[in-house]
Amino acid sequence: GGTVSGNTVVCTLAFESGANVQLHSTLSFDQVEVGPPTLLEDEALWAKSIIDRIRCMEDEAIEKLNSMFSEVSTTSLRRLRRVMPVIRTKFDWDNSLSHHLDVLRQGHDKNKFKH
Repeated sequence: GGTVSGNTVVCTLAFESGANVQLHSTLSFDQVEVGPPTLLEDEALWAKSIIDRIRCMEDEAIEKLNSMFSEVSTTSLRRLRRVMPVIRTKFDWDNSLSHHLDVLRQGHDKNKFKH
């Protein structure tokens, strides 16, 4: 018998226009008793139950990471941005609608900002 537990360590790098942001994350999973196989239980079934438990832990890790990355991409990375790559001026991500309206009011030249 014994227990199953685990940790997932992730290091992610986002790179854009000469700047990068690193994200380090560690997820821990509680110990789960797996016990020895019973007389009525085949060892292959017992091993499969352990693999299934590990698979559940992996699925939980992926779900948590997806949720975290979604949060990071919509909030945290915007706060880290300092300069818009094209015009090299500060950009207020919390007030991006007013920026869009200013561009429209100033007669934005779409060809000027093509990549």
